[in-house]
Amino acid sequence: MFNYILYIENKGGGKDSEDCTKIIKNQYIKYFKKKNIKYIKKKNYIELYGSKSFERENGLHKIIRYSPYKNNSIHTSYCKVIFLKKSLYLENIYKKDIKYYYTKSSGAGGQHVNKTNSCVKLFHAITNTKVKCQKERSQNINKKIAEEYLKKKIIKKKKKELNKKNRKKKNEFNDTIRIYYFNKSIAYDKILKKKINIIKIIKGNIDFLFS
Repeated sequence: MFNYILYIENKGGGKDSEDCTKIIKNQYIKYFKKKNIKYIKKKNYIELYGSKSFERENGLHKIIRYSPYKNNSIHTSYCKVIFLKKSLYLENIYKKDIKYYYTKSSGAGGQHVNKTNSCVKLFHAITNTKVKCQKERSQNINKKIAEEYLKKKIIKKKKKELNKKNRKKKNEFNDTIRIYYFNKSIAYDKILKKKINIIKIIKGNIDFLFS
């Protein structure tokens, strides 16, 4: 299961900013490939599985270079990098946390439906989620269906909470953490407080950043 989402946002627009975003994105993809980190590219983000503290990369990445679009004049571009940890909600649903209630079914279905405790109600206290199933005559089948209902409802609720949390986080990380001086072939990392060979970084040789 992927446990990180990587957003790289273009700040400012224009072809130079688009190039900036591609350069930063490609350096991470090259790194993922070198380290055999599983990832999948989506339309607006990348999902990946990793054990590193990728959050240290969160912030603005500033690129200074001779613009190929503006007669090779010096141009400054920005993009925002955001690594967000995904909630492992699928692994947090345990049967011990679910309360099971069995009652007589109501509504259409004949005498058998009303005389047996075939209706199954589930309550997951941790997420305050309730479901009910009385589709079938068999209590056991209704129980399995209800468990699937509960799982889907909890996942939907967790995704909604995660998206809300991520939207809030995406408004943070406005500090510049690294400046790429392409005109000088160096990058300055503000966290490490030192200069780094820029070719080393854009080729994905960035393992030292996470040590």
